[in-house]
Amino acid sequence: MKSRRLGKSAIAVSDICMGTMTFGNETDEDGSHAQLDRFVEAGGNLVNTADVYTKGASEEIIGRWLSARP
Repeated sequence: MKSRRLGKSAIAVSDICMGTMTFGNETDEDGSHAQLDRFVEAGGNLVNTADVYTKGASEEIIGRWLSARP
């Protein structure tokens, strides 16, 4: 996956961003984690979330996924 610098920083982010609006609503936690795993395997590292996505459930799911990563 292609990446680019974030603004003038040295941080590289993937050209494709993964949206997580359905996490905790249409997509259960296992499915959400599987999608995140696949996105990272494909070279992605930019994830979009907001506290209004399923009343914060999306961020909680992402947090548990991050905590479980080696």
